Amino acid sequence: MENKKKRGSNYTPAEKDMLLELIKKYQNIIENKETNAHITLKKRQAWDTVCQQYNAVAVSGCRTWQQLRHLYENLKQRSKRNIAKANVGLIL
Repeated sequence: MENKKKRGSNYTPAEKDMLLELIKKYQNIIENKETNAHITLKKRQAWDTVCQQYNAVAVSGCRTWQQLRHLYENLKQRSKRNIAKANVGLIL
């Protein structure tokens, strides 16, 4: 039980907005559907850059690029879910 991973602090709404603003600069790379070695390397470099810029001003602590990518994917899923709920409400 001693090796239990410590849970990170929650992201603030301002940090989520800041992450989305940083990703806008690299969106064409990050959202690219290709999976060849060249694109994968560019994606990794883009996430590393976003991570460095995010950590330079983050309040809740340092995050890895994997954590930021996971947050971004979660935000996209929630956004799509909210849009779908709104569209169902319009139909009914």
